Amino acid sequence: RRVHGGHFCSFAHPMTTPQFSRVVQAELERFKTAENKELTKELNDLLVSVAVSGRLVYNWADVKSVVAFKIKEILHALVQEKNDLYPVEQFEDVEERLLAALDTLKHAPFTLQRLCEILTKVRASYTSLRKFVNAVEKLLNVTSPSTSELDNDDSSKMDVSDAPANPTSGTEEMDVS
Repeated sequence: RRVHGGHFCSFAHPMTTPQFSRVVQAELERFKTAENKELTKELNDLLVSVAVSGRLVYNWADVKSVVAFKIKEILHALVQEKNDLYPVEQFEDVEERLLAALDTLKHAPFTLQRLCEILTKVRASYTSLRKFVNAVEKLLNVTSPSTSELDNDDSSKMDVSDAPANPTSGTEEMDVS
């Protein structure tokens, strides 16, 4: 099962079980400390893997920095192409608000799969800065599942495809807004 647009569906992709890679882990560690950040093929493939499988096999704190970088990259590209909403000052506030919402997430949100889908195929769904910002904001302002719903009892890794239909049912709510 996989979460799509907040609904469960039975779509299965051949790449449903991503494996841990030391190369990707090394890239994540390099990325965290790099002054001039660059999204490598391995890190982009990581986002694609989560978008396709809904599984995160790396520490959320490490992956979160890649997600933040990708959000900023897309925001800046869209504002250059078609800033349909924000003057420069407001754009900076919007960027800060999105990144702050991401930063509050201590665990991977159950919406991570959809977020990665958007980040890896933004042009397929969003040509408007306003629509992209609204979609990302909704995906980041969610109630995260409790640690009991996370893979391998590791509170920073999760399988978003196994998230409950009602994420608050039987879990502790954590307000991330």
